[in-house]
Amino acid sequence: MAVRENIFLQSDSAVRDETKLLQDLLRLEPIPDRSAAEPDQYGLRGPARTVDGVLGYVVQPNKHVVPDAEPGEEQAIDAYPTEIDIWLGRDEAVQM
Repeated sequence: MAVRENIFLQSDSAVRDETKLLQDLLRLEPIPDRSAAEPDQYGLRGPARTVDGVLGYVVQPNKHVVPDAEPGEEQAIDAYPTEIDIWLGRDEAVQM
């Protein structure tokens, strides 16, 4: 099992706008240290709802897209321009 869960989002909005929407809907706060962030990559955090702990979120352009994929190399996730990674520590049992 992965340490992070990935959600791929189909949207015409900019990553910054999607981040703001997610922040407002879930009442998340920005992760203040952006020193490790790439351009157009935003960190958020907020309380988990089903277990004790804080969820981390990274909203960014879909980094898994193969722009000029050869026939047969296309991936279903290529159609989704925004990726949201979510994690709760490094405990796979808790993540599940």
